[in-house]
Amino acid sequence: MPTVVGLSVLAKPLLYILSTPTLADVGHVITPILAVRGLVFGLYCIVTQIIVMERKTKITGYIWVISTMLNIILDITFGYLFGIIGIAITTLIIYLAAFLVTSYYSFRYIRCNFYFGFLTKVMIAAVVMAVFLYIIYPFGALNIILTGSTSFGLYILVLWLFKGIKTGEIKFFIGIMRESLLNVYMLLRGLT
Repeated sequence: MPTVVGLSVLAKPLLYILSTPTLADVGHVITPILAVRGLVFGLYCIVTQIIVMERKTKITGYIWVISTMLNIILDITFGYLFGIIGIAITTLIIYLAAFLVTSYYSFRYIRCNFYFGFLTKVMIAAVVMAVFLYIIYPFGALNIILTGSTSFGLYILVLWLFKGIKTGEIKFFIGIMRESLLNVYMLLRGLT
């Protein structure tokens, strides 16, 4: 969720760095759609593991064959009518449909509980992060990196204040990050 929010809000300044101004002026509209599509695909990858564990992988094959055919038809139709934005929206719809159908079949094998209280806390933290990013709205690579890191820290802080994550989980994450950075440092210095 914080990645989707960060990419959506910072799409234009990021695209000005990574592409041409012409592409940045149009592409910043597509970036949030693609970010949400990535989130939906990530959820699909989690849910589809149930089908894989149950050895019912034909289901995913059928879902993607049908999805691919529909995506080609819709891309040609909406791409002709609305351009690249139409293609981005149709692809998001196809990914969402594949996720929902896969969820339907997966949850027939294993029942999953959704913690809507936690999802609400995540969304509140994401909104606070988005507001912070809109207020700062950085330009330039270093400013984007610093603001993005700070906004992610704010996201974690808000989530912690709402008791969405525990202090022990934050300490565990910091320990992993510290160990990873130490390993990278040692690798770069040739100490391993």
